[in-house]
Amino acid sequence: MLARAKAQYAPFPDGRVDVVGVPFATADRSAFGYRWRFVGTHERPIEPPGFAPTGVRLCLEGMSYLQLEQGRVGPYACTSTPPR
Repeated sequence: MLARAKAQYAPFPDGRVDVVGVPFATADRSAFGYRWRFVGTHERPIEPPGFAPTGVRLCLEGMSYLQLEQGRVGPYACTSTPPR
């Protein structure tokens, strides 16, 4: 998962993810979620499929929801707004 995250953000070397608001958990603490915002400039190719750098500043907002299984992250869902 760490390698995937590094590859995903590599095209945006100044990229930053911030938690927006307060994270939340289910009453039984078997799952939690949080809103986030990503801002970064597209300065390196996106692989695959090989999109060339554009120099465009990207802003995405979204929410992640994670279920816990035996104290470890299990199923994970993420959604985001279209880039602006």
